[in-house]
Amino acid sequence: MLHFYVFFLCAARHVVEEEKDVKRAMEFLHECDLLKIEDILPFFPDFVTIDHFKVLLRHFCL
Repeated sequence: MLHFYVFFLCAARHVVEEEKDVKRAMEFLHECDLLKIEDILPFFPDFVTIDHFKVLLRHFCL
């Protein structure tokens, strides 16, 4: 199970840091039950605000 977590964490890190795609990162979280938003927040740049997540969080949490 740990191997899957590490794999998905690395994939999420790539989506956030290389592709800089907040929407895709949130979709990734929605599809993967192993990761939480707290796991990938450190990968986002400092200038990303909650506004970048509001609509997406509302969409995926409902």
